Amino acid sequence: MKYDVKLFPDDKTVLSVKMEGKEKRLLYRTLAKYNEDITDENIEEASATVCNDLIVGTITAFSGQTGLVYVWNPLTVQIEHVSEGSYAVRAMLVGDKLYSLLYTLTLLLLYVKANY
Repeated sequence: MKYDVKLFPDDKTVLSVKMEGKEKRLLYRTLAKYNEDITDENIEEASATVCNDLIVGTITAFSGQTGLVYVWNPLTVQIEHVSEGSYAVRAMLVGDKLYSLLYTLTLLLLYVKANY
């Protein structure tokens, strides 16, 4: 199934998904149940990737110091997984394993030191 995913379509919605002419929305208040810092005023980074029929996403606030990695099923409009996601910039579901890519200043400094 083809999905058209949009991040932050309005101030109450983290993402919207259009599929077969129908639109489903993941709201801030849904994710705020897992982390109260997830509000439209605090968010700085977010990503969403379609993996099979699921949306795998990351969302961070306060310079990445807090955040979530989540798996959302737009067909059932249910969160299927949530985990701590500080500094997460991307996540992907491969088979039954969830991987997340983290960004930290430490990793950046190690890269710079090793290459200069």
